Amino acid sequence: MTIGTELIPASDEGQIEITASNKGATFQATVDMVKEIEGILKEYKEIETVSASVGGGNGFGSMMGGGGAGSGTLNLVLVSKDKRDQTTKELTDDLRDRIAKDVDGDIEVKSVSSNRMAFSTVPVQVDITGEDFSELERLALEVEEAVRSIDGTVEINNGIVKGAPEIRITTENAITGPLGVTVGQMAGTIRGRLQDEKVTTLEVDGQQLDVYINESANTSLTIDALEELTFPSMTGQEVVLSDIADIEKTSGYSTINRNNQKTCDQCNCSIRRR
Repeated sequence: MTIGTELIPASDEGQIEITASNKGATFQATVDMVKEIEGILKEYKEIETVSASVGGGNGFGSMMGGGGAGSGTLNLVLVSKDKRDQTTKELTDDLRDRIAKDVDGDIEVKSVSSNRMAFSTVPVQVDITGEDFSELERLALEVEEAVRSIDGTVEINNGIVKGAPEIRITTENAITGPLGVTVGQMAGTIRGRLQDEKVTTLEVDGQQLDVYINESANTSLTIDALEELTFPSMTGQEVVLSDIADIEKTSGYSTINRNNQKTCDQCNCSIRRR
């Protein structure tokens, strides 16, 4: 567990970043969510300018990575300190509560400092290491629940970031080895079902055009279709994939951190002014 330290006292630089995301949302749905937040921001006379981006973005957040159709970033510049009653940190806390109350999505509101790139840390972070993903996820959820019970903690992140749905195929060499079926052979067959086959190149008006054949244009690679895929074995017989592998639909992790050669889940949170 680490608790952030301040080598440089917190400054009131008058810049705030708001990140709004909704996993799986369309681009237009994210635009609508950002517009809803912009409407709330109009209520605050302390805000001088607002710039917003959806998707890749070009604001503070894009420098730190991220983006995508389901994510938007708003960058705020406040009026000078002598023209407002609240500090940047106080206004950040107020905006966090106000937006979260009215906007449906994952909202993160942070004050931005010119020192951000050099000292990008979170106030509190708990590292959980191990190799069993299920156990790491269980412990991360326990840590999240414990942190939420502590007064003053906000923007709690359990570190679990699931990616898009995927089909996972698991097999063992003890089963496939004696049959002479390799992982590369299985991967090649599946890849062939997913990719079109280039058969030739045509020249039209001086331009080279590749010609592909899609033999599976009217089919989809479902779990049922995968289970029926066959591979030749050393005995000359066809081996059905469902007989030599476990096939399941699941969600993988979009980000996997490693610390001292072990998988590491990082739970963190910010702290509200006390």
